[in-house]
Amino acid sequence: MRDDERYPIAIGSDGYQNGPEVSHESQIDPEGRDKYFLPPPEIKPEDKDKDKDLPTAYSSDKQVVEGAKPRRICGFRRKTFFIILIVAIVVVIAAVVGGVVGGLKSKSSDSPPPPSSDSPEPPLSGPIEPSQRSISVSASAAPKSQELQLFYQDLATRTVLYRRIQNDKSKDEQKLNLSITPNWGTALAAAAVNGSLPISTQLFYLTTDDSNVTNIAQVSLDCIPNLPACDVKSNSIITRNISQTIYAKSKLAALRLDNTTVRVYYQVPNGDIYVLNGDKADSSGWTTSRIRVGGYLGSSIVAYAPTKTNINIFWITKDGQLRFMTYSDILGPQADVLVDGSPGSEWGPQVSMTGVFTSRLDVRRAFFAKPDNGTLVSYFQRQGQFKPNHDANWTSSVTGGLTATMWGEQTRLYYFSGRDLVVTPQSGLTWQKVRDL
Repeated sequence: MRDDERYPIAIGSDGYQNGPEVSHESQIDPEGRDKYFLPPPEIKPEDKDKDKDLPTAYSSDKQVVEGAKPRRICGFRRKTFFIILIVAIVVVIAAVVGGVVGGLKSKSSDSPPPPSSDSPEPPLSGPIEPSQRSISVSASAAPKSQELQLFYQDLATRTVLYRRIQNDKSKDEQKLNLSITPNWGTALAAAAVNGSLPISTQLFYLTTDDSNVTNIAQVSLDCIPNLPACDVKSNSIITRNISQTIYAKSKLAALRLDNTTVRVYYQVPNGDIYVLNGDKADSSGWTTSRIRVGGYLGSSIVAYAPTKTNINIFWITKDGQLRFMTYSDILGPQADVLVDGSPGSEWGPQVSMTGVFTSRLDVRRAFFAKPDNGTLVSYFQRQGQFKPNHDANWTSSVTGGLTATMWGEQTRLYYFSGRDLVVTPQSGLTWQKVRDL
Protein backbone atom coordinates (compact mmCIF):
# COMPACT_ATOMS: atom_id res chain seq x y z
CA MET A 1 0.00 0.00 0.00
CA ARG A 2 1.36 3.41 -1.02
CA ASP A 3 1.77 6.05 1.56
CA ASP A 4 0.38 9.22 -0.06
CA GLU A 5 1.74 11.46 2.63
CA ARG A 6 5.29 10.19 2.25
CA TYR A 7 5.12 9.67 -1.48
CA PRO A 8 2.82 12.34 -2.96
CA ILE A 9 1.54 11.81 -6.44
CA ALA A 10 2.63 14.45 -8.94
CA ILE A 11 -0.25 16.26 -10.59
CA GLY A 12 -0.01 17.27 -14.17
CA SER A 13 0.44 20.95 -14.92
CA ASP A 14 -2.62 22.87 -16.10
CA GLY A 15 -1.94 25.59 -18.65
CA TYR A 16 -4.37 27.86 -16.83
CA GLN A 17 -3.30 27.17 -13.28
CA ASN A 18 -1.94 30.68 -12.82
CA GLY A 19 -4.98 32.36 -14.30
CA PRO A 20 -8.16 33.47 -12.61
CA GLU A 21 -10.26 30.76 -11.08
CA VAL A 22 -12.89 30.73 -13.79
CA SER A 23 -14.28 27.59 -15.39
CA HIS A 24 -13.68 27.33 -19.12
CA GLU A 25 -15.16 23.90 -19.81
CA SER A 26 -17.62 21.48 -18.29
CA GLN A 27 -16.10 19.30 -15.58
CA ILE A 28 -17.54 17.26 -12.80
CA ASP A 29 -16.64 18.62 -9.41
CA PRO A 30 -16.98 16.15 -6.52
CA GLU A 31 -17.84 19.05 -4.24
CA GLY A 32 -20.62 20.18 -6.49
CA ARG A 33 -19.08 23.47 -7.52
CA ASP A 34 -19.91 22.76 -11.12
CA LYS A 35 -23.55 23.44 -10.30
CA TYR A 36 -22.84 27.19 -10.20
CA PHE A 37 -22.32 29.12 -13.40
CA LEU A 38 -21.35 32.80 -13.80
CA PRO A 39 -22.71 34.26 -17.00
CA PRO A 40 -20.08 36.00 -19.11
CA PRO A 41 -20.22 39.83 -19.11
CA GLU A 42 -22.04 41.47 -21.97
CA ILE A 43 -19.61 43.06 -24.36
CA LYS A 44 -20.73 46.03 -26.45
CA PRO A 45 -19.04 46.43 -29.80
CA GLU A 46 -18.22 50.07 -29.23
CA ASP A 47 -16.41 49.21 -25.96
CA LYS A 48 -13.94 46.79 -27.44
CA ASP A 49 -11.33 49.43 -28.22
CA LYS A 50 -11.58 51.35 -24.95
CA ASP A 51 -9.32 51.31 -21.91
CA LYS A 52 -6.73 48.89 -23.21
CA ASP A 53 -4.51 49.78 -20.29
CA LEU A 54 -6.95 48.35 -17.72
CA PRO A 55 -6.84 44.75 -16.25
CA THR A 56 -8.55 42.16 -18.41
CA ALA A 57 -10.79 39.15 -17.64
CA TYR A 58 -11.37 35.96 -19.56
CA SER A 59 -14.76 35.23 -20.98
CA SER A 60 -16.30 31.81 -21.23
CA ASP A 61 -15.27 31.57 -24.88
CA LYS A 62 -11.66 32.42 -24.00
CA GLN A 63 -11.83 35.94 -25.53
CA VAL A 64 -10.12 38.81 -23.68
CA VAL A 65 -12.58 41.43 -22.48
CA GLU A 66 -11.24 44.92 -21.65
CA GLY A 67 -12.32 46.65 -18.45
CA ALA A 68 -14.69 49.63 -18.58
CA LYS A 69 -13.06 53.10 -18.64
CA PRO A 70 -13.83 55.38 -15.65
CA ARG A 71 -16.13 58.33 -16.44
CA ARG A 72 -14.28 61.60 -17.14
CA ILE A 73 -15.34 65.30 -17.11
CA CYS A 74 -13.43 67.83 -19.21
CA GLY A 75 -10.60 65.31 -19.50
CA PHE A 76 -10.26 64.82 -15.74
CA ARG A 77 -11.33 61.90 -13.57
CA ARG A 78 -14.56 62.75 -11.77
CA LYS A 79 -12.89 63.00 -8.35
CA THR A 80 -10.09 65.23 -9.67
CA PHE A 81 -12.57 67.44 -11.52
CA PHE A 82 -14.72 68.04 -8.45
CA ILE A 83 -11.67 68.85 -6.31
CA ILE A 84 -10.55 71.47 -8.86
CA LEU A 85 -14.09 72.85 -9.06
CA ILE A 86 -14.34 73.25 -5.29
CA VAL A 87 -10.96 75.03 -5.12
CA ALA A 88 -12.00 77.40 -7.93
CA ILE A 89 -15.27 78.23 -6.18
CA VAL A 90 -13.41 79.02 -2.94
CA VAL A 91 -10.97 81.32 -4.79
CA VAL A 92 -13.79 83.19 -6.56
CA ILE A 93 -15.73 83.66 -3.33
CA ALA A 94 -12.60 84.97 -1.58
CA ALA A 95 -11.96 87.43 -4.42
CA VAL A 96 -15.54 88.72 -4.34
CA VAL A 97 -15.51 89.14 -0.56
CA GLY A 98 -12.15 90.90 -0.70
CA GLY A 99 -13.36 93.27 -3.39
CA VAL A 100 -16.48 94.17 -1.44
CA VAL A 101 -14.54 94.79 1.76
CA GLY A 102 -11.95 96.84 -0.09
CA GLY A 103 -14.65 98.91 -1.74
CA LEU A 104 -16.32 99.63 1.57
CA LYS A 105 -13.02 100.70 3.10
CA SER A 106 -12.32 102.95 0.11
CA LYS A 107 -15.69 104.66 0.45
CA SER A 108 -15.30 105.10 4.18
CA SER A 109 -12.08 107.07 3.73
CA ASP A 110 -14.03 109.93 2.05
CA SER A 111 -11.08 110.42 -0.26
CA PRO A 112 -10.78 109.44 -3.91
CA PRO A 113 -7.74 107.32 -4.70
CA PRO A 114 -4.91 109.40 -6.10
CA PRO A 115 -4.59 109.04 -9.81
CA SER A 116 -1.51 107.55 -11.40
CA SER A 117 -0.12 107.36 -14.88
CA ASP A 118 2.62 105.34 -16.53
CA SER A 119 2.31 107.02 -19.93
CA PRO A 120 1.99 110.65 -21.04
CA GLU A 121 -1.44 112.02 -20.27
CA PRO A 122 -2.96 114.74 -22.46
CA PRO A 123 -3.48 118.18 -20.91
CA LEU A 124 -6.84 119.75 -20.22
CA SER A 125 -9.02 120.88 -23.08
CA GLY A 126 -10.74 124.24 -23.12
CA PRO A 127 -12.50 126.32 -22.23
CA ILE A 128 -11.63 125.72 -18.58
CA GLU A 129 -13.68 126.06 -15.41
CA PRO A 130 -12.86 128.75 -12.82
CA SER A 131 -11.63 126.05 -10.42
CA GLN A 132 -9.06 124.96 -13.04
CA ARG A 133 -7.50 128.39 -13.33
CA SER A 134 -4.07 128.98 -11.86
CA ILE A 135 -2.85 132.30 -10.52
CA SER A 136 0.64 133.39 -9.49
CA VAL A 137 2.25 136.52 -8.15
CA SER A 138 5.84 137.74 -8.09
CA ALA A 139 7.09 140.48 -5.80
CA SER A 140 10.08 142.76 -6.06
CA ALA A 141 11.05 145.70 -3.90
CA ALA A 142 11.82 148.40 -6.44
CA PRO A 143 14.01 151.32 -5.32
CA LYS A 144 11.01 153.57 -4.56
CA SER A 145 8.00 151.24 -4.49
CA GLN A 146 6.77 147.69 -4.02
CA GLU A 147 6.14 146.09 -7.42
CA LEU A 148 3.97 143.01 -7.95
CA GLN A 149 3.06 141.17 -11.13
CA LEU A 150 -0.09 139.05 -10.94
CA PHE A 151 -0.52 136.37 -13.65
CA TYR A 152 -3.62 134.29 -14.52
CA GLN A 153 -5.13 132.57 -17.57
CA ASP A 154 -8.26 133.54 -19.45
CA LEU A 155 -11.02 130.93 -19.14
CA ALA A 156 -12.13 130.99 -22.79
CA THR A 157 -8.68 131.08 -24.42
CA ARG A 158 -5.14 130.00 -23.64
CA THR A 159 -4.07 133.61 -23.24
CA VAL A 160 -2.11 134.48 -20.12
CA LEU A 161 -3.12 137.82 -18.63
CA TYR A 162 -1.39 139.90 -15.98
CA ARG A 163 -1.63 143.05 -13.92
CA ARG A 164 1.08 145.20 -12.47
CA ILE A 165 0.42 146.25 -8.90
CA GLN A 166 2.37 149.13 -7.38
CA ASN A 167 1.82 150.18 -3.77
CA ASP A 168 -1.41 148.15 -3.65
CA LYS A 169 -2.83 149.89 -6.73
CA SER A 170 -3.57 147.68 -9.73
CA LYS A 171 -2.97 148.85 -13.27
CA ASP A 172 -5.07 147.73 -16.24
CA GLU A 173 -5.11 144.11 -17.33
CA GLN A 174 -2.50 143.23 -19.96
CA LYS A 175 -2.07 140.36 -22.40
CA LEU A 176 1.19 138.43 -22.29
CA ASN A 177 2.57 137.88 -25.79
CA LEU A 178 3.95 134.34 -25.86
CA SER A 179 5.57 132.57 -28.81
CA ILE A 180 5.18 129.17 -27.08
CA THR A 181 1.50 128.33 -26.57
CA PRO A 182 0.54 127.36 -23.01
CA ASN A 183 -1.78 124.47 -22.17
CA TRP A 184 -5.38 125.00 -21.23
CA GLY A 185 -5.51 125.35 -17.46
CA THR A 186 -1.73 125.50 -17.23
CA ALA A 187 -0.08 125.92 -13.88
CA LEU A 188 1.68 129.26 -13.46
CA ALA A 189 4.65 130.08 -11.24
CA ALA A 190 6.40 133.46 -11.12
CA ALA A 191 9.60 134.71 -9.52
CA ALA A 192 11.19 138.16 -9.66
CA VAL A 193 14.67 139.52 -9.04
CA ASN A 194 14.47 141.70 -5.96
CA GLY A 195 15.56 145.32 -6.29
CA SER A 196 16.42 145.27 -10.00
CA LEU A 197 15.63 148.16 -12.33
CA PRO A 198 13.94 147.54 -14.65
CA ILE A 199 12.27 144.82 -12.61
CA SER A 200 13.18 141.39 -13.99
CA THR A 201 10.50 138.70 -13.68
CA GLN A 202 10.25 135.12 -14.90
CA LEU A 203 7.00 133.21 -15.42
CA PHE A 204 6.97 129.42 -15.82
CA TYR A 205 4.14 127.44 -17.42
CA LEU A 206 3.34 124.10 -19.13
CA THR A 207 3.20 123.46 -22.85
CA THR A 208 2.47 120.19 -24.68
CA ASP A 209 3.53 119.53 -28.28
CA ASP A 210 1.81 117.51 -31.00
CA SER A 211 3.59 114.35 -29.80
CA ASN A 212 1.89 114.65 -26.40
CA VAL A 213 5.17 115.57 -24.70
CA THR A 214 4.85 118.17 -21.94
CA ASN A 215 7.60 120.68 -21.17
CA ILE A 216 8.09 123.64 -18.87
CA ALA A 217 8.48 126.96 -20.66
CA GLN A 218 9.65 130.26 -19.25
CA VAL A 219 9.13 133.84 -20.31
CA SER A 220 11.47 136.57 -19.07
CA LEU A 221 10.02 140.06 -18.62
CA ASP A 222 11.44 143.51 -18.00
CA CYS A 223 8.98 145.73 -16.17
CA ILE A 224 9.77 149.45 -16.18
CA PRO A 225 8.10 151.38 -13.33
CA ASN A 226 5.10 153.60 -14.18
CA LEU A 227 4.43 151.75 -17.44
CA PRO A 228 1.28 149.58 -17.74
CA ALA A 229 2.93 146.65 -19.56
CA CYS A 230 6.17 144.66 -19.36
CA ASP A 231 8.49 143.84 -22.26
CA VAL A 232 9.02 140.19 -23.21
CA LYS A 233 12.77 139.53 -23.40
CA SER A 234 12.74 135.78 -24.14
CA ASN A 235 10.38 132.81 -24.32
CA SER A 236 11.89 129.32 -24.34
CA ILE A 237 11.54 125.72 -23.15
CA ILE A 238 13.87 124.81 -20.28
CA THR A 239 13.24 121.06 -19.93
CA ARG A 240 14.24 119.60 -23.30
CA ASN A 241 17.37 118.01 -21.85
CA ILE A 242 15.91 116.38 -18.74
CA SER A 243 15.13 112.66 -18.68
CA GLN A 244 11.94 112.74 -16.59
CA THR A 245 8.48 112.90 -18.14
CA ILE A 246 6.57 115.93 -16.87
CA TYR A 247 2.98 115.32 -15.84
CA ALA A 248 0.73 117.34 -18.17
CA LYS A 249 -1.49 118.51 -15.29
CA SER A 250 1.30 119.11 -12.80
CA LYS A 251 1.19 122.12 -10.54
CA LEU A 252 4.27 124.35 -10.47
CA ALA A 253 6.06 126.39 -7.85
CA ALA A 254 8.92 128.82 -8.49
CA LEU A 255 11.40 130.29 -6.05
CA ARG A 256 14.24 132.74 -6.60
CA LEU A 257 17.00 132.29 -4.03
CA ASP A 258 19.18 135.14 -5.28
CA ASN A 259 19.82 137.09 -8.45
CA THR A 260 21.34 134.08 -10.21
CA THR A 261 19.54 131.08 -8.70
CA VAL A 262 15.99 129.89 -9.42
CA ARG A 263 14.15 126.73 -8.38
CA VAL A 264 11.11 125.37 -10.23
CA TYR A 265 9.12 122.47 -8.71
CA TYR A 266 6.99 120.02 -10.68
CA GLN A 267 5.61 116.45 -10.66
CA VAL A 268 6.27 113.43 -12.87
CA PRO A 269 3.53 110.90 -13.79
CA ASN A 270 4.09 108.72 -10.68
CA GLY A 271 3.59 111.71 -8.36
CA ASP A 272 7.22 112.23 -7.32
CA ILE A 273 8.26 115.87 -6.90
CA TYR A 274 11.32 117.19 -8.73
CA VAL A 275 13.09 120.53 -8.75
CA LEU A 276 14.76 122.33 -11.65
CA ASN A 277 17.90 124.26 -10.77
CA GLY A 278 19.12 127.08 -12.98
CA ASP A 279 18.57 130.58 -14.25
CA LYS A 280 19.35 130.66 -17.95
CA ALA A 281 16.68 131.31 -20.53
CA ASP A 282 17.73 128.34 -22.67
CA SER A 283 17.46 124.70 -21.63
CA SER A 284 21.18 123.96 -21.44
CA GLY A 285 21.74 125.53 -18.04
CA TRP A 286 19.07 123.63 -16.09
CA THR A 287 19.54 120.49 -14.01
CA THR A 288 16.96 118.48 -12.09
CA SER A 289 16.80 116.35 -8.95
CA ARG A 290 14.10 114.55 -6.98
CA ILE A 291 13.22 115.94 -3.57
CA ARG A 292 10.26 113.80 -2.51
CA VAL A 293 8.44 110.61 -3.53
CA GLY A 294 4.77 109.76 -3.28
CA GLY A 295 3.02 113.06 -3.95
CA TYR A 296 -0.67 113.28 -4.82
CA LEU A 297 -0.67 113.51 -8.59
CA GLY A 298 -1.72 116.96 -9.83
CA SER A 299 -1.92 118.53 -6.36
CA SER A 300 -0.53 121.89 -5.31
CA ILE A 301 3.10 122.49 -4.40
CA VAL A 302 4.09 125.46 -2.23
CA ALA A 303 7.69 126.66 -1.98
CA TYR A 304 9.34 129.62 -0.27
CA ALA A 305 12.69 130.23 1.41
CA PRO A 306 13.35 132.10 4.64
CA THR A 307 17.03 131.83 3.68
CA LYS A 308 18.95 130.44 0.74
CA THR A 309 19.83 127.30 2.70
CA ASN A 310 16.41 126.86 4.30
CA ILE A 311 13.82 126.08 1.63
CA ASN A 312 10.29 125.30 2.83
CA ILE A 313 7.95 122.95 0.94
CA PHE A 314 4.27 122.10 1.47
CA TRP A 315 2.86 119.19 -0.50
CA ILE A 316 0.10 116.57 -0.42
CA THR A 317 0.92 112.87 -0.12
CA LYS A 318 -0.69 110.02 -2.04
CA ASP A 319 -2.83 109.10 0.96
CA GLY A 320 -4.21 112.64 1.28
CA GLN A 321 -2.03 114.17 4.01
CA LEU A 322 -0.74 117.73 3.99
CA ARG A 323 2.94 117.69 4.96
CA PHE A 324 5.78 120.19 5.35
CA MET A 325 9.52 119.82 5.01
CA THR A 326 12.69 121.87 4.77
CA TYR A 327 15.73 121.18 2.63
CA SER A 328 18.87 122.74 1.24
CA ASP A 329 20.91 122.05 -1.87
CA ILE A 330 23.82 120.80 0.22
CA LEU A 331 22.06 118.71 2.89
CA GLY A 332 19.07 117.66 0.80
CA PRO A 333 15.54 117.07 2.16
CA GLN A 334 15.09 116.90 5.92
CA ALA A 335 12.48 114.93 7.86
CA ASP A 336 8.97 116.05 6.96
CA VAL A 337 6.29 117.19 9.42
CA LEU A 338 2.60 116.33 9.38
CA VAL A 339 0.39 119.41 8.99
CA ASP A 340 -3.00 117.75 8.52
CA GLY A 341 -3.35 113.97 8.59
CA SER A 342 -7.09 113.72 7.98
CA PRO A 343 -7.61 112.23 4.51
CA GLY A 344 -10.42 113.87 2.62
CA SER A 345 -11.51 115.30 -0.69
CA GLU A 346 -10.25 118.75 0.33
CA TRP A 347 -6.70 117.57 -0.33
CA GLY A 348 -7.32 116.56 -3.93
CA PRO A 349 -5.75 118.05 -7.06
CA GLN A 350 -8.54 120.64 -7.30
CA VAL A 351 -7.37 122.42 -4.13
CA SER A 352 -5.78 125.86 -4.55
CA MET A 353 -2.96 126.32 -2.06
CA THR A 354 -0.26 128.89 -1.34
CA GLY A 355 1.99 129.93 1.53
CA VAL A 356 4.35 132.56 2.96
CA PHE A 357 6.99 132.97 5.65
CA THR A 358 6.87 136.08 7.84
CA SER A 359 10.43 136.57 9.00
CA ARG A 360 9.75 139.25 11.62
CA LEU A 361 7.14 137.06 13.29
CA ASP A 362 8.98 133.79 12.57
CA VAL A 363 5.74 132.26 11.32
CA ARG A 364 5.26 129.80 8.46
CA ARG A 365 1.82 129.70 6.90
CA ALA A 366 -0.05 127.71 4.29
CA PHE A 367 -3.39 128.87 2.87
CA PHE A 368 -5.88 126.73 0.98
CA ALA A 369 -9.47 126.92 -0.25
CA LYS A 370 -11.90 124.08 0.43
CA PRO A 371 -13.23 122.74 -2.88
CA ASP A 372 -16.81 122.27 -1.71
CA ASN A 373 -17.51 125.89 -0.74
CA GLY A 374 -14.32 127.87 -1.38
CA THR A 375 -13.83 128.70 2.31
CA LEU A 376 -10.37 130.10 2.98
CA VAL A 377 -8.41 128.28 5.71
CA SER A 378 -4.82 128.61 6.88
CA TYR A 379 -2.30 126.62 8.88
CA PHE A 380 0.36 128.52 10.77
CA GLN A 381 3.44 127.17 12.50
CA ARG A 382 4.91 128.68 15.59
CA GLN A 383 7.29 126.78 17.88
CA GLY A 384 7.18 123.70 15.67
CA GLN A 385 3.46 122.87 15.64
CA PHE A 386 0.95 123.73 12.90
CA LYS A 387 -2.49 124.99 13.91
CA PRO A 388 -5.56 125.71 11.75
CA ASN A 389 -7.07 129.17 11.51
CA HIS A 390 -9.90 131.04 9.80
CA ASP A 391 -10.23 134.80 10.04
CA ALA A 392 -13.59 136.56 10.22
CA ASN A 393 -12.54 138.97 7.46
CA TRP A 394 -12.15 136.12 4.98
CA THR A 395 -15.71 136.57 3.81
CA SER A 396 -15.33 135.93 0.08
CA SER A 397 -15.24 132.36 -1.21
CA VAL A 398 -12.43 131.28 -3.52
CA THR A 399 -13.71 130.11 -6.91
CA GLY A 400 -10.43 129.90 -8.78
CA GLY A 401 -6.73 130.28 -8.12
CA LEU A 402 -5.03 131.35 -4.91
CA THR A 403 -1.64 132.97 -4.46
CA ALA A 404 0.14 134.94 -1.75
CA THR A 405 3.14 137.17 -1.24
CA MET A 406 4.64 139.11 1.64
CA TRP A 407 7.23 141.74 2.48
CA GLY A 408 8.12 142.97 5.94
CA GLU A 409 4.97 142.41 8.00
CA GLN A 410 2.68 142.78 4.98
CA THR A 411 0.88 139.78 3.49
CA ARG A 412 -1.41 139.75 0.46
CA LEU A 413 -3.75 136.98 -0.69
CA TYR A 414 -4.99 137.19 -4.28
CA TYR A 415 -7.73 135.00 -5.77
CA PHE A 416 -10.86 134.98 -7.89
CA SER A 417 -14.21 135.25 -6.13
CA GLY A 418 -16.86 134.72 -8.78
CA ARG A 419 -15.66 136.79 -11.75
CA ASP A 420 -13.88 139.33 -9.58
CA LEU A 421 -10.17 139.38 -8.85
CA VAL A 422 -9.84 140.29 -5.18
CA VAL A 423 -7.18 140.81 -2.52
CA THR A 424 -7.19 140.09 1.21
CA PRO A 425 -4.48 142.20 2.90
CA GLN A 426 -2.84 141.69 6.27
CA SER A 427 -0.68 144.14 8.18
CA GLY A 428 1.14 142.65 11.15
CA LEU A 429 -1.36 140.27 12.73
CA THR A 430 -4.52 142.05 11.52
CA TRP A 431 -6.44 140.95 8.45
CA GLN A 432 -8.46 143.56 6.61
CA LYS A 433 -11.65 143.12 4.63
CA VAL A 434 -11.58 141.70 1.12
CA ARG A 435 -11.54 144.25 -1.68
CA ASP A 436 -11.62 144.18 -5.47
CA LEU A 437 -8.53 144.97 -7.47
